[in-house]
Amino acid sequence: MGSSPNQSSPTSAPAIARRIASLGRVWVSLRRSTGGPFTTPTLLVGVPSVTAADPEPRYNLGVIVGIGIDAVDVARMREVLRRTPTFRTRTFTDGERAYAEKQHDPTERYAVRFAAKEAVMKAMGLGLGAFGFHDVEVEVADSGAPSLLLRGPALDHATVRGIDTWHITLTHTEISAVAMVVAERRA
Repeated sequence: MGSSPNQSSPTSAPAIARRIASLGRVWVSLRRSTGGPFTTPTLLVGVPSVTAADPEPRYNLGVIVGIGIDAVDVARMREVLRRTPTFRTRTFTDGERAYAEKQHDPTERYAVRFAAKEAVMKAMGLGLGAFGFHDVEVEVADSGAPSLLLRGPALDHATVRGIDTWHITLTHTEISAVAMVVAERRA
C-alpha cells in the first residue's frame, strides 16, 4: 500500500517540520537547497523571543551549522588526573577547575567538560589541536544551566563558519560523561 503523492511519511522532512511546529513554541520552515544532483531539505527552526519594547513574539530563524557529541570514560579521566597532575591546568580554565573542585569527587565534572571541548571541535568539523582547550570554557549559570564561552582561535574558527549561537547539554554518571553541542548561525 502506498501513500498518495500529497501525503508524506511520518519520518519525512515535511512531517517532522509539522510535528515540531505543532509543539507551539517554535517556528519551522523547510527549505530545499539545490547545488548539484541532489536536493537536500534543510530544516530551519526559530525560537520565539520577546522584549519589553516589543511584546509581540518574534521568531529568530537559525541554521544549524554543526552538531558535536563526545563521551569520556570517567575511570580513564580519573587515571589521567592521577598520573598527570598538570593536566588540570593545561586543559581546564580557572573557572572550570573552581567549579569541579567544589565537588567531593570532581572527576565527573572534569570528564564532562573535556567531552564538551571535544564536542565543540567536532561541531566545527575540526580535530584535536585546532585550538587550545582553554579556548573553550564551560560556564554554569546560577540555575545550573551550562553555556559555552569561546575565545582566541576557537572563537576565530566559529566566526569564520558564521557560528554565533551555541547550545549545550551535559550529562554524567560515575561511569561516563557525555556532552552534546549544537552550533547555530542566526539568519
